[in-house]
Amino acid sequence: MSLYLKACLVLLVSFLLGACYESRVPMALSKDSTIDLNLIGKWKGILKLAETLDEVTAEMQILKFNDNEYYVSYNAGTNGNIDHSNLRAYTVMVDGVPFINVQCIDDMKEATRTFMFFKYSVSGDRVLTLELVSDDFVKTKFKTSDELYEFIKKNLNNEKIYEKPVRFKLFNS
Repeated sequence: MSLYLKACLVLLVSFLLGACYESRVPMALSKDSTIDLNLIGKWKGILKLAETLDEVTAEMQILKFNDNEYYVSYNAGTNGNIDHSNLRAYTVMVDGVPFINVQCIDDMKEATRTFMFFKYSVSGDRVLTLELVSDDFVKTKFKTSDELYEFIKKNLNNEKIYEKPVRFKLFNS
């Protein structure tokens, strides 16, 4: 895994147990995505790292960037040390289940801009639940979006494909 991606992942999923699956191809193209207005706003999560019991504060602001994509500003840290990351994101539906394709855009090199994937839901009380697709389960490096999409679809209900859910509360829309 590249140093660039590691830096983005530390910011994005440092509070998760396990590892993130990264892909050079997205699950689908952003041109096929639509905006889920339930995602727009400022979200905050306070989580405990199981191995250290440190508290991680994570905040993200999700903005509509265009008709198909979001811009996400993400801040996370422990003990007063906050790191920032800029992300491109868009939604993909898999058999009616929403996923977010996320790409860290802090680096200008296209080759290092790999994708991560989260199954998500937003509850009526404005809690965003994210489940990261894990590389503990997904061992294949897919060459096409169609292959990746079909693999996710085939394993959609397999709990082993996801990391432990992480929740954020909407605090400003």
